[in-house]
Amino acid sequence: MHQTKKANEWHFGMKMHIGADDTLGLIHSIDTTAANIHDIVPVGKLLHRAERRVFGHAGYMGIRKREEHKYRKKVSWYITKRPGTRQKLEGDELETKKNESQCSCQS
Repeated sequence: MHQTKKANEWHFGMKMHIGADDTLGLIHSIDTTAANIHDIVPVGKLLHRAERRVFGHAGYMGIRKREEHKYRKKVSWYITKRPGTRQKLEGDELETKKNESQCSCQS
């Protein structure tokens, strides 16, 4: 196990990355990494080339620009924004944006 520092706190251990079907929710792949490995690194092991949509949290920002994923032309990437980059929205627009950006499953 490794350690990593986040927001002035030390975290020890491992992370589990799960690839799941977006319609049925069935798990098709699992990978574990040390806590100090970035979330984008194991994505190649989680995707199985038949995806049309990929959902992920803000840790996966920039994944579509990486060389190993540029061939995935038909994939729609749904990655949530980082909390600090979200704009102040009001009323219905806030609810619409929130629903559009939320991930129903983590990949």
